[in-house]
Amino acid sequence: ADRCQVEGRLLLTLDRDFSNTIRYPPSQYPGFVVFRTRDQSKPALIEMARRLLPLMAEHSPQHQLWVVSDSHVRVRT
Repeated sequence: ADRCQVEGRLLLTLDRDFSNTIRYPPSQYPGFVVFRTRDQSKPALIEMARRLLPLMAEHSPQHQLWVVSDSHVRVRT
C-alpha cells in the first residue's frame, strides 16, 4: 500500500485486510480493488478482471475501495 501510495498506483489484491477503511482510508491512497472469491485460480481471477474492465472504463477507482465478488462490485469512498 505504501509503495502504491508513493507511486500513485492502484492496488489489486486478494488480501481482505485492504478492505479495512479505518486502516487504509481510500481517500489517502490511489485506490484499492479487493477480489473476494472462493476460487482463486488464475482462470477465475482472469474472468473477474474481465467483468471488471467495462466498469473501470466508465468509472475510476481513484481514491476508492472496490470490493469485487463473484456476483457484484461494491464501491466505498
